[in-house]
Amino acid sequence: MKNTLILLILLAFDAILLAQDNEYNVLLIPEALKTDAYSVVRKYELEIDIEDHRSATIRELKAVTIFDSRSRESSIPIFYDGDSRITNIEVRIFDATGKLIRTIKKDEVIDVPAADGVSVYSDDRVKYVEAKQAILPYTVEYSYQKSLKGIGFCVAPKWMPQEEYRQSVQNSTFVLRASRGHSLYPHSYNCEPEITKSDKGNKYKWEVQNLSAVPDELYAPPAITVLPKVLVGMDDLKIRDYIGSTSDWTQYGKLIYDLHEGRDELPPQTKEKVHQLTATASNNREKIDILYRYMQPKCRYVSVQLGIGGWQPFEAPYVDA
Repeated sequence: MKNTLILLILLAFDAILLAQDNEYNVLLIPEALKTDAYSVVRKYELEIDIEDHRSATIRELKAVTIFDSRSRESSIPIFYDGDSRITNIEVRIFDATGKLIRTIKKDEVIDVPAADGVSVYSDDRVKYVEAKQAILPYTVEYSYQKSLKGIGFCVAPKWMPQEEYRQSVQNSTFVLRASRGHSLYPHSYNCEPEITKSDKGNKYKWEVQNLSAVPDELYAPPAITVLPKVLVGMDDLKIRDYIGSTSDWTQYGKLIYDLHEGRDELPPQTKEKVHQLTATASNNREKIDILYRYMQPKCRYVSVQLGIGGWQPFEAPYVDA
């Protein structure tokens, strides 16, 4: 009996040492965070540096322990476009004890078009890694850096420490820095920032710890409407050669007007054709019917998202051709 007790103590001591040596050992996860959880975010660090009114740098490091194959965290998509650049992608996989199993090689990172299910063609792309393992639990750690410009800068990424239902969080931080003279509009939901102001600019920091998993339920609202998150709005924007502001609706409306200005001008021959077709119409409804039938056989609506994409429509002569 005495020998058995000594053996148990030694085994427990070895387990403690093992947990201390391997930060991703599942023994280090509090039991409360395992309840109702398909996955546990061990650490998630997101940093965004706003350098000027048209460029920013994103650095992301995330480690997630997956307990159930129904978690989506084994799939790692990193979206980008022609104006952004992704570097330093690293993906590592650890077993339940926190031991490194393997490191994803560069040729295992798939680079494909990012289909949105609507557009016929788009210049958006995604670098994608599938890190799923057969033996549960396991931990996936990934990191990368992305330089944002153009449209990608205008649509700043959001921070969600919990990406989905049935996910708990040990620790997650979001640091947002804006150089002097650049205003931001961060909107926090269920979390508040620590704000530091200096001559160089403003720094916002959000941090959450030990968030329990939220069970999904039948007819539950989308996770993004319930779980903590931060959305970031930019004040000054530069979209290609167009400069605008989102400080108020007037300024934003002017930017949209500038993007559309002059693009609705039809060529003279088309105007003459329209006048001929509608000359005998007795009311506006009849004119609309005539114009609809004129356009129907020669025009098809498709989504082609290149460059500025949906921010700016194609010119009227191009659509009419």
